[in-house]
Amino acid sequence: MNKPVLVAVSASTLSHERAQILEAGFDDFISKPVQEGRLFSCMAKYLDVEYLYREEVMSSLNLEAVKLPNSLCDQLRQAVELGQVTELDRLVEKVRALGEDAGPFADDLEQLCRRLNLEGIQMLLEDVQQEG
Repeated sequence: MNKPVLVAVSASTLSHERAQILEAGFDDFISKPVQEGRLFSCMAKYLDVEYLYREEVMSSLNLEAVKLPNSLCDQLRQAVELGQVTELDRLVEKVRALGEDAGPFADDLEQLCRRLNLEGIQMLLEDVQQEG
């Protein structure tokens, strides 16, 4: 009989805690917030599957019409870097409050947040205009 694969999911990122989890019999470890790329690669590894990806289509944004204040852009980048999903949700509402032109951009950010696609948010932030 095959032994089931056990993958721990935890908010802890301390290396000694991760080592304890693996020593306890888990096969792998995924830290929170769970990033879809890490989850899918883990599933592919243990389930011996191969995924076929289709390009994710973002709404056609007029990024030239969206101008984020430098401080807001920096806060968004920091929240992405630290994986602070609750903070990202709060900052998306700040983006939405910038006006009608920022609405579609805020919608895309919100969708990416819901999917915990931090890499997608980071890529979107690289393309947006900043104001002084």
